[in-house]
Amino acid sequence: MILLFILWTGFWNHSGQLFAQKSPVKYFGGAYQTYTLKAEGVKFKVFDLNVSNRRVKAQYFGQAAKKRYDAWRKRGRKRILCCFSVGFVKDYEHNTPLGLCADDGRVLNRALEPSMDGLVTVRPGGKPSAFDIGQDQWNGRYTLRSTSERVAFLKVIEQKGLSLFQTQLLYSYADSLKMSPNAKGKKASRRLLAICMDATGREHHLVLNVISSARLYEAAVAAIIALKEKGFWVRYLLNQDTGSRDIMDAFDDQKKRIYSAPVPMSEATQLLVYYYE
Repeated sequence: MILLFILWTGFWNHSGQLFAQKSPVKYFGGAYQTYTLKAEGVKFKVFDLNVSNRRVKAQYFGQAAKKRYDAWRKRGRKRILCCFSVGFVKDYEHNTPLGLCADDGRVLNRALEPSMDGLVTVRPGGKPSAFDIGQDQWNGRYTLRSTSERVAFLKVIEQKGLSLFQTQLLYSYADSLKMSPNAKGKKASRRLLAICMDATGREHHLVLNVISSARLYEAAVAAIIALKEKGFWVRYLLNQDTGSRDIMDAFDDQKKRIYSAPVPMSEATQLLVYYYE
């Protein structure tokens, strides 16, 4: 009976804790799933997007986010999966993004934020791509710590009409966990974006919302353990702002809202939207 109970509810992880996993709710043939994960005492509500499915796409809004998002979603036959606040803000009065930022080829901030190693680029109608500023070269060519190469990189962004934002990188496959266990921080709501590959080589982007609260280091460690135990190869784990910008909506395949964060969408300065088309 005990063995049957373990097989039904989950399995043991490497630390000897029972790893609980709720059965996924699948939408659009499994291209989009929601479920819960738990590890190291931290529980997550997960929104799992299989971006290897060409119908799962993304769009970024870096300025006048809510207004432009509302106008954009009315065009075409898009089915919004989830949208949430990304990046960080340097100046709330003028909504100046912290770190490198561009919106459809328009560069909003050319200054690299040295404390954040995560960079996400978004091609409209495509999928976001993340990389480690400290370890990777963008497209195998540009090292963004170099001023001259960063200038050349931003010219490419402008020419190709790409979007990008800089954020905190918590984990990189090339550089492992990028936080110290002694990192200071209080318990708070957390939202992480994980870029992963599954066992069949398909790329998944997973939005992990901490249920209740956790310190950032604890949330990062728990997320990596939970994702690896579920069979994902974690490439990058990125932190998203959930302070005064704890903004997120998620919908099912019938356009019903299935999740809503406490801060209204009208407060958004930067939005990343995943949709099905």
